[in-house]
Amino acid sequence: MGPELFTNKIEISASEVTISEVLLNLKNILMWDREITDMRELDEKRFMVLRNRKSLNTREFISVTQINNQINYVSTRGKVEYVVIWTMDKIDYGRTRLTQTLHLKKKNKWVPISQIIRPIVQAAFVKNLRALKQFCEMEHVGQ
Repeated sequence: MGPELFTNKIEISASEVTISEVLLNLKNILMWDREITDMRELDEKRFMVLRNRKSLNTREFISVTQINNQINYVSTRGKVEYVVIWTMDKIDYGRTRLTQTLHLKKKNKWVPISQIIRPIVQAAFVKNLRALKQFCEMEHVGQ
């Protein structure tokens, strides 16, 4: 794993179980990431994701893994290769702090200019994080 680009945090009125279920089923990303136009399941934990033309990665492959309260999205074969680490911490009953940390992969040509692109990328991720919060808080999710 390469350098950390940024970390975002948000409190969600949903359990760790609900949030994990949403994040582990990558098909849900279509509900909270508006740049994604299509996705194809390659196997249970790996997907080809297509994004609109404004995105740095118009096509990428994302693998999903889970270790304890951490879920990792590993993106490969796009212009920017990265890892998103999702960590959940229970605040109290039905409330969870979700931390989203983005690491660029070491071999990335974007690493030298990462601090220049950081604000743009972080703003896009914050927008998606807020949409993810809304999706997780919907009453029917996780039931």
